[in-house]
Amino acid sequence: IPEQWEAWRNDLISLLEEYKNINTKMMGFPDDWQERLNCHKI
Repeated sequence: IPEQWEAWRNDLISLLEEYKNINTKMMGFPDDWQERLNCHKI
């Protein structure tokens, strides 16, 4: 089961990465927009 869990987790992570990339490009944000936002947090 651990191997299956690991594979599922990796799939989920890559899906989320892909979704985030699509999202940021659709919105027209620069690739590092999250880091920029984090820098501005006080």
